[in-house]
Amino acid sequence: MKNQRKNSKGKWQEQTSLFAATRTPSPSCASSTPGPAIKALPIPPEYSSNQKIKDEIELFGFPLSKHPLELYQEALKGYEFVSASEMHLHAGKQVRMVGWLITEKFAETNDGQPMEFTTFEDLTGLYDATFFPATFQKYGHLLTSGKPYIVEGLVEEDLGECTLTVKRLEIVHHLVPMASW
Repeated sequence: MKNQRKNSKGKWQEQTSLFAATRTPSPSCASSTPGPAIKALPIPPEYSSNQKIKDEIELFGFPLSKHPLELYQEALKGYEFVSASEMHLHAGKQVRMVGWLITEKFAETNDGQPMEFTTFEDLTGLYDATFFPATFQKYGHLLTSGKPYIVEGLVEEDLGECTLTVKRLEIVHHLVPMASW
């Protein structure tokens, strides 16, 4: 971008500027006969919500402007879920939860069988879930999809912390386009 500026002799000269879209003379350079004005670049229209989310998923692998679970609300209609924030109310009970996989840590039992500790997130918070060997062997291969999961199991409370011992896992496959995005 080029701007014009008066030199020490009062004549206009061109000066390259990386940051100025228009010429704004400083008070010491102000004159009643300014040089040619530089036109500002047009501001493009805002992306649609749909395009913005698609671009975010393409660039980052997940949307930034919405929680990923919000994109699956239609596909999850009809299910009854316990939320992460209400998990403690269901200690000792079998529940069904929905979640987006956040972290996973592989482990082994004392006799060398693989198992996994995971953290899922729903729209209300995070919750921990444990896949013991039999369940891990049956469902462990599903834990890399980048899609929401329906997680069923037993809520267990220990020292005031709740975890879900997973009995069943299902991937939510169908993304139903939402009119709002």
